Amino acid sequence: MANNIPNIPGGAPSIPGGAPSIPGGTPSIPGGTPSIPGGTPSIPGGAPSIPSGTPSIPGGAPSIPGGAPSIPGGAPSIPGGAPSIPSGAPSIPGGAPSIPGGATKQTLEAEKRKADEERRKAEAEKQKADEEKRKADEARRKAEAEKQKAEEEKRKVEADKRKADEARRKAEAEKQKAEEAKRKAEAEKRKADEEIRKAREAQRRAEEEKNKAQEAMREEAIRKAKEEAHYEQLGKKVLIGIVVILLLIAGGVYLMFSGDDEETSDESVVSVVDYNDKSASDYDKILEESAADYEKAMEQAVGEYEKAMEQATKAMDDAMNEVASSVSDPSVKITINPDLDIKKQLEVYFDYVYSLDSDGFYKIQKDDKYGLATAKGVVVTAPKYDYIYSKDSQGLIKVQKDDKYGFLNSKGAEVLKPQFDYFYSVDSESGLMKVEKDDKYGFLNPKTMKLVTPCVYTYIYSLDGGLYKVEQGDKTGYLNKDGSVFKKPE
Repeated sequence: MANNIPNIPGGAPSIPGGAPSIPGGTPSIPGGTPSIPGGTPSIPGGAPSIPSGTPSIPGGAPSIPGGAPSIPGGAPSIPGGAPSIPSGAPSIPGGAPSIPGGATKQTLEAEKRKADEERRKAEAEKQKADEEKRKADEARRKAEAEKQKAEEEKRKVEADKRKADEARRKAEAEKQKAEEAKRKAEAEKRKADEEIRKAREAQRRAEEEKNKAQEAMREEAIRKAKEEAHYEQLGKKVLIGIVVILLLIAGGVYLMFSGDDEETSDESVVSVVDYNDKSASDYDKILEESAADYEKAMEQAVGEYEKAMEQATKAMDDAMNEVASSVSDPSVKITINPDLDIKKQLEVYFDYVYSLDSDGFYKIQKDDKYGLATAKGVVVTAPKYDYIYSKDSQGLIKVQKDDKYGFLNSKGAEVLKPQFDYFYSVDSESGLMKVEKDDKYGFLNPKTMKLVTPCVYTYIYSLDGGLYKVEQGDKTGYLNKDGSVFKKPE
């Protein structure tokens, strides 16, 4: 092939003005020269060597007749200017390897392609690293979300536990309240049975006393009548005897001095005997009259006794009405006739009147408010409460007004103004009543109606070992059996 190379006379033509330059200079690579991972690539077998010296053309360089030909119009120009290298020519750290005799165009293009491939790999690695970082951040955010969710679940479980404890405490309180109500009902039943028994016994004794009194009065009247009749009969007998004696004496004297015959004497004796028979008849008549007088006296005595009992009963009722009137509510002015139906009369003044309850009160209602009236119609509590409950085991009547609770005593008088949110059952061991106000707890003495423990505790537990455990926020303390502080919450 070398033998076919033509000889150029005068040598290789030169390009006038030298080699063309790239306009704007060598382009730069944005972002700096990319590094080639693994270092600068080596050429297998080392850089190719070019035989030193200029190769000689056998027979010498051919000469061009007439001299070196000239290029018409000067050096040819590259259309569109010198070609630019996309993204700039990559720089190789440490400098481009030198190839003896100069780099060929193919070598430069190969190096450029290799540099581009390495750059793409570097960018892919960077994208992969960014994706891994993004995934790590996402996993961290997910882990934090799971942690927050777990903490929220924990708080929810704790809240549910507190709620369950509170529900359990309330259930225990309701159970105690139900048991207390049951005991109260049983006690009330026993009390009612005892009262009925006592009433029947009193009625029986009263009947016996009445019968004994009537019998005693009857026996006394009979004794007196018999005694009077006896003395009267004895007096009459004595009187008759004296009269007979006097008549006999008089007859004897008369016979002695008159000298009448025997017939006259016989007539006198007959007259005396007739007089004795008449006296006996009068005595029987007197006895009959005395018996009639006794029966009449007994009837009169019984009538007087019954009249006295009726007057005593009326006097007792009047006294009870007078006492009841002394504690009536002065804000209610009504007139009640005790001889008429009490409930019907109360219905004239109020919107509704409930039947007489076991506590001895009529519950009265006016304008959706409730009050109390006694069995005699005396209004002891004006209608001013939203609701009135039945009497409890302490003899107290719970009332409600504006969602607050208070107490009336057994007579219907207000002893504790409605101010608490809830009343719990009285502790049978300490005698104290737990009360609730604005979600805080304290103790009330139901006998004195004094607040012995202020409502400052978030919860009060049941009495244990003579002490009440209390909570105040996140602090714990203890109270004595009487409600005083044993140990301050800390």
